[in-house]
Amino acid sequence: MRRYAAIVRNMFLESLNFRADFIFMVLGNLVGVFLAYYLWRAVYAGSGGTLHGLGFLQAFAYVAVSGCIFTMIETWAEWDLAMSISRGDIVLRLHLPLDLHLTTLVESLGIFLTRLVFTGVPFLLLIIFAFGVPVAAGINLIFFTVSLFFSFLISFNIDFIVGVTAFSFESVLGLKLIKDAVILFLSGAVIPLAFFPEALRPVLMVLPFQAMYYTPVNLLLGEKSIPESVLMLLIQAGWIAAFMTAGRLFHRKILGKLTVSGG
Repeated sequence: MRRYAAIVRNMFLESLNFRADFIFMVLGNLVGVFLAYYLWRAVYAGSGGTLHGLGFLQAFAYVAVSGCIFTMIETWAEWDLAMSISRGDIVLRLHLPLDLHLTTLVESLGIFLTRLVFTGVPFLLLIIFAFGVPVAAGINLIFFTVSLFFSFLISFNIDFIVGVTAFSFESVLGLKLIKDAVILFLSGAVIPLAFFPEALRPVLMVLPFQAMYYTPVNLLLGEKSIPESVLMLLIQAGWIAAFMTAGRLFHRKILGKLTVSGG
């Protein structure tokens, strides 16, 4: 456990060295927040105040907070694994007395914590205070914190599954782009789920993607009761277990097909 804790600490500190990345990430978030604000204000112009049961501030909050969450839980683990295989240094990682899945997880955790502290929290505060978005207090804020961590774990395990396909395909760029687009669209991160056709919404709610964005956003905005919030967290935990199990099984099965190009 000390080794894994050291990896988290090292990745946290290493992430701080990439100041240009943080600057561009902050600028990108700023542009995204203001674009979302004026876009949704234009959508709601002349609407009478509500669309599909959501007011302007609610719709803006869903999209803005979802965008903020995306910057925190996007792990790039699949890209890291693919590049490691392409370079050939995956052989060294596989020979270390450390579990590849757990090692990749704690590396991603270090990056997640860095983004949480230096980009996530500041932008959540900006959304709350600059745009007047009302958020939950008390136990619902704790629920949101737990849900955000669960969202990271779901995101990581999906990325890990995509990443280990590089043992066969070497490049995962195309698959990553498709994966990101599908998740952002079907999770309600780009368009709130309330705007989807009524017949489609129940389908989207049983998919795992809504647990990554819809759940933490709802908990932050305090739109669910305590029993509903606990149920949503349990559903997230179930998806974590499912994807973690699938990732580890898939990794073991495909490991024998490893082809190294570099080294």
